[in-house]
Amino acid sequence: MDNLIDYIPVIFVGGTSLFILVSKNWRWNILALALQYVAVFWMVLQTWTLGLAVAKLIGGWMAGAILGSSIQNENYDKEEFSYVEQRFKFILVLIIWIIVYSISPQIQNFLPISFQLILGGMVLITVGILQFGVSSNPIRVIFGLLTCFSGFEVIYSGLENSILVAGFLVIITLGIALVGALFIHQQEGELI
Repeated sequence: MDNLIDYIPVIFVGGTSLFILVSKNWRWNILALALQYVAVFWMVLQTWTLGLAVAKLIGGWMAGAILGSSIQNENYDKEEFSYVEQRFKFILVLIIWIIVYSISPQIQNFLPISFQLILGGMVLITVGILQFGVSSNPIRVIFGLLTCFSGFEVIYSGLENSILVAGFLVIITLGIALVGALFIHQQEGELI
């Protein structure tokens, strides 16, 4: 088994992605997204230089700032969630984590990157897909897209170490956040 400290960001990513999926409050979700980008930074730092990893971290934080500043309506997150739905999502995420952990060694046979990057990236991708697949609220869909794209970035960071690619990934992250801000403003305009 590799160094145990390398698995801490994987656990952190799992916790923040689960929190974003089941939480009701958009403010706490933005904080969890910021912490998720810290864990992504930690994982990406295993293969990228410090400057490239910091660019990824700052880009993720900027995406969270864009989303946080675009919500003006205090009652934006007043959808009704039942505890049954939250428990269902929690159990579904646990099942997904078990499946991801079991297929990650097979994925490692095809991709020449570390097990921690594959595990962390696949957790982010699958929970992100679940997030934007079960939501109709624009902010929750954007959280899911950002989570899923972060997982892709983690896996891709082990394959490519290019400054240009890192810049494009940050631009795509910010583009997703800007599109999310546009959808949030359109929905708030309909509510007024």
